[in-house]
Amino acid sequence: MGMSPPREVKPEPPLAAMQAEVARRAFEKWLARSRGDASPLQDWLEAEDEVRQRQETIRLLTEAEKRLLVEHEVSRILSVACSLDEACLKVVQVICESLGWDLGELWLVERNSAELRCFAGWHSSHLEAAAFAQAAQALRLSSGKGIAGRVWARRSPLWLSDMTGEADLQRAGLAAAVGLHGAVALPLATASEFLGVVVFFSAEIRPADEHVIETMTSVLLNLTQFVERRQAEEKLRRQEVERGIAREVQQGLLPKTMPRIAGFKIGARSLAAAEVGGDCFDFFPSQVDGRENLDVLIADASGHGMAAALLMAETRAYVRALALTCVDPGRLLDLTNTRLTEDLLPGHFVTLFLLRLDPEARLLRYAGAGHWPAYVLDRRGVVREVLTSSGEPVGIDARFTCSTGPAIALHDGDLVFLFTDGVVEAASPGKELFGVERALEVIRTHRRHPPEEILEVLFRALSEFTQSGLQDDATAVVLQAEAREG
Repeated sequence: MGMSPPREVKPEPPLAAMQAEVARRAFEKWLARSRGDASPLQDWLEAEDEVRQRQETIRLLTEAEKRLLVEHEVSRILSVACSLDEACLKVVQVICESLGWDLGELWLVERNSAELRCFAGWHSSHLEAAAFAQAAQALRLSSGKGIAGRVWARRSPLWLSDMTGEADLQRAGLAAAVGLHGAVALPLATASEFLGVVVFFSAEIRPADEHVIETMTSVLLNLTQFVERRQAEEKLRRQEVERGIAREVQQGLLPKTMPRIAGFKIGARSLAAAEVGGDCFDFFPSQVDGRENLDVLIADASGHGMAAALLMAETRAYVRALALTCVDPGRLLDLTNTRLTEDLLPGHFVTLFLLRLDPEARLLRYAGAGHWPAYVLDRRGVVREVLTSSGEPVGIDARFTCSTGPAIALHDGDLVFLFTDGVVEAASPGKELFGVERALEVIRTHRRHPPEEILEVLFRALSEFTQSGLQDDATAVVLQAEAREG
């Protein structure tokens, strides 16, 4: 492909025409003075100034009209565009055709690589620019590199009257071969984020023109807002997908059915304040002195949402793994704390309460780490045991120690109630807390019902009390000792 000679930009209206207009006006001024005290030089200077001002006004009006037309067309394109690719391609084309540019490219910042990539491009049909466009697709520009990279570094428009003389530009040689010379590049940026660069090329050598830059800047504001909106929508879409996966993972961690233990009924329920939560309940078997036991875990990770859910998944995995070799509940929480303290950043922690039930002997052993107490109610609904935590939350201090509480014998009709702070700290519109006593009253009143029905009443009472929904994850477990035959 041969090199195309540069085309010079068309000059302003001919000097002779301007001089004729100045002469006409100067003559009119002379006549207006009734041909008195002649001052032809003053008449000429005034007339010349008026003509120049008029031409500038006309030129500005033309640019303003052109800007309005382009803005209207760009707004129309963006209002009906189905995709970011489609919108960007059409906007670049409209700007090129309306403002006299032969090729346009949109470069956007790739978040994962912190580089500019050519996202869309258009060129006029008379320009054989396939090689130039293909080279753009292969480029990745860092700050300061290439025309787009220079604009990224300076955060302001860049005008090159003839880019073929720029030795440090990767495509300067290709531009000369294609016949491209003039170039202007403008940033796409919000007040807080740099989005990309739009670059336009011309077959003409074009002197810098502030009015063209002003027009393009005004038109590209709509594109900036559109790109920002679409990127935000894409981010929300990805986050929703991630939240969906997290919900599935978290739901997969919760027991699908309640354990079937002879002489006991068990129920559990957990509601997250957000899409995913930091609460957990779990049941898993353990062997103690050759006897089959059931471990009942309830836990609450600091924070809410995805971070709390990930922390809870890690905690649950540690407890389950360590329970395979550790038979003492307090020691089990000690080991869990050691592992979590190594992993967690400051300010993150988990409260835990672990019950170990020997169903044959009807005995409970327990240990708590910074968690709310568990309550044992007798068959009359009277609280006869309060099982308190002996250690602080896990994940804070590696020197943590947690002791196992004394064995608790369970009798016919006893209820064991475990919960997280989202239950008792749920607040009414007037900022009153639901509280332990109100929760115990619900348990007491419905103590003869199956655990799942008790929990249904409890969570319905929570909903009615808060009115506007939970502000924190809420989880509760009810273990009910049935009457033995004989």
